[in-house]
Amino acid sequence: MSDRSTRLRDRSNDAADPGQKPARTDPDWPSDDIVVAPARVPLKFELFGWLLTLTTSVSVIRLSALAEITPEALADLPPVNGKKGYYFPSAMLPSGTLPAAPGGFFFVERARYPRYFLDLNQTYDAFMASRSGKTRSTLRRKIRRFEEASGGEIDWRIYRSLEEMAEFHRLAIGLARRTYQARLYDAALPDDAEFRRDMMERAARGAVAAFLLFLDGTPVAYLYAPVTGRRIVYGFLGFDTEHARLSPGTVLQLHAMQWCFAQDGLDLFDFTEGEGSHKALFASYSRPCYDLLLLRKRPALRLLVALYNLSRASSRAFSGLLDRLGIRTRMRRWLRQSSTG
Repeated sequence: MSDRSTRLRDRSNDAADPGQKPARTDPDWPSDDIVVAPARVPLKFELFGWLLTLTTSVSVIRLSALAEITPEALADLPPVNGKKGYYFPSAMLPSGTLPAAPGGFFFVERARYPRYFLDLNQTYDAFMASRSGKTRSTLRRKIRRFEEASGGEIDWRIYRSLEEMAEFHRLAIGLARRTYQARLYDAALPDDAEFRRDMMERAARGAVAAFLLFLDGTPVAYLYAPVTGRRIVYGFLGFDTEHARLSPGTVLQLHAMQWCFAQDGLDLFDFTEGEGSHKALFASYSRPCYDLLLLRKRPALRLLVALYNLSRASSRAFSGLLDRLGIRTRMRRWLRQSSTG
C-alpha cells in the first residue's frame, strides 16, 4: 500500500507551460480482449414508470464491452451454442447506424447512453489548465476544505498487490454499506465471493488499482478501478454521506486521477456508461454506446421483445408526465434525504 498523505499539486495558473507526458502514438480504440461467456441478460418491464416492475431474462452469449458493430464483426461471431443469441454491452456503431442483422437474427436495443473518457496522455497540470477558471476554483476549494478538516494533510492510499487489495476490501466494505449508492441503487462495492475472486485474480496480475481517502484515520471514500490493457475503468466509487459537505468523492477522484496521469502504462480513464455531472466535468470526450441483444428469430422471442418495447414506450410517456408535474424530482430528493438520515 502506498500512503499518499500529500497536498494535491495544481500549477495550472503558473506562467510555465503545464507540460505533457512524453508523446505516444494515439492508441487504437481500447476494446476489451474478446471475451465470450454464457450469461443471462435481464429485460425489465416497467409499467407506469417505476411503480410496477417485472423482470425476466434471456440466455445468451456475452461478448466484450466496447465492441465495434460492423458487418465484418457480425460475420465472425462465435457459435451460438444453443443460446438465444448474443449480448453486446456498451457497443459502438462506427457508421452511426446499426448494420443489418445476420440471417435468422434481429437486434434489440436495451439502452443507449454516452460513455465518458479522460485522455491520460497529458499531465495533471495540463488537465487542470484545460478546465475553466470557475471549475479550477471550485476544485481547489474542495481540496482546501478537506485539507483543513484533515489538519493540513490529506491521507489517501493506493492498493494494488494481493495483500493490499485484501486490506482495501476489508476497509472499504463497511464504508460501502453506508453510501447512498448502496441505499438507493444497490451499486456499492460488492462483497460476494465471485467479486472477491475476480479482484484477487486481477491483483495477482497487476490489473487493478484501488484508492481510499481517510479522515481522522477512518475511510470516508473509496474507488475501485480495474485495468484492461491501457485503460483504467471507473468501477465502484462511494463516499460516507455524513461527510458529504467535504466532497470526499471528488477529493479522492482528483488524487486518483493524479496517480493515473503519472502512469506510463495508461492511456484512458473510462468512466463507463451513463450520464453524470462529475463524468462530464472530468472527461475529455464521450462516445455514444449501446447495449444490444442480437436474438434468434423465434416467435416467443419476438413476442417477448414486442411486449418489452411496448412497456418501455408506456414507461417513458408516464415518466415524462411525472417530470412535467415535478413529482419525480421531489420524490428523488425525498429518497436521497431519507437515505442520509
